[in-house]
Amino acid sequence: MCILQREQLWTAILMSIIYKGRLNVTYRL
Repeated sequence: MCILQREQLWTAILMSIIYKGRLNVTYRL
């Protein structure tokens, strides 16, 4: 349980959320 692993996990979650948000926006358009 390293801090780096946690940072990578959070960054992956944030990127996935932003990616899904962009997909939703493009889908709505």
